[in-house]
Amino acid sequence: MERTDVLDRVKALSLLPDGMHVTTAMVAAYFGVTVEVIRQLKARHHEELSLNGMVTLTP
Repeated sequence: MERTDVLDRVKALSLLPDGMHVTTAMVAAYFGVTVEVIRQLKARHHEELSLNGMVTLTP
């Protein structure tokens, strides 16, 4: 309860105009990491992420 510094770092995740989806770059910006880090995490945890509703959309 005394650690409010973590709350200062909370920010909104920007979404695409449909209000439901994000790009890999948007996720990377939210977490302050590179796109490659997000790609590696996605590859490493693909099964778990898919079970939790992640889908990959391509243009």
